Amino acid sequence: MPVLTAEGARAVPKIGSAEHEHLVLRRWSGHGAVRLLRDDPHHRALLLERLSGEALDSLSGVDACEVIAGLYRTLHVPAMPQLLTLQAELKHWRRDFAELPRSAPIPHRFVEQAIGLTGELADEPHTTVLHGDLHYATVLAAEREPWLAIAPKPLRLVMRFPEEGIVNDKGQRFLTSDWDRILVPGLPNVSLYHFEESWEMVPGPWSFEFYDGDVKIAEQKFTVSTRCGIS
Repeated sequence: MPVLTAEGARAVPKIGSAEHEHLVLRRWSGHGAVRLLRDDPHHRALLLERLSGEALDSLSGVDACEVIAGLYRTLHVPAMPQLLTLQAELKHWRRDFAELPRSAPIPHRFVEQAIGLTGELADEPHTTVLHGDLHYATVLAAEREPWLAIAPKPLRLVMRFPEEGIVNDKGQRFLTSDWDRILVPGLPNVSLYHFEESWEMVPGPWSFEFYDGDVKIAEQKFTVSTRCGIS
């Protein structure tokens, strides 16, 4: 829905943004990406500059690839400590590749090459922001620059509670809780769940699950052994 700001600037609101999308857009500060005009992280709402609806599919394949390559050089800026790393995803891929049987419908030399490359990438130091979903539809034409990136891609983090779920002090039962994180190669990958109320301490198996779209890419399980401890 196109809107105008109080100053008359052409803008567009985005509702339901990723948890840290505003941080990434603010770090980019309009360089190679859509400019963030205002944000309300609590309500996951952003106000962005309005771009053209023209995407990269209006260019030839070679020209489109050159645009994206140029944007990567601009968008690869130092990562912020709030963001997740890429290493967890790469290690998960490497494990999945290693478990593929030789009868899998793909030449095994490709599998071996993928195992080697993901291992090398995961071992390299990463300190920059990665857009995570830069393609024809997430790069739009603009007036101040020929092309700008939009919509940095998040990971979805799901906290899965024991089978019976947790019941809060209002009698509401929850089986899972989920939120978004931007996919970034950078600082150590740490996700925490804080037990703040006694009703949260439900014994049984818990897990963190990370999703790229609908694909689970990583999982960390732990057990709450009693209402006073975790194993």
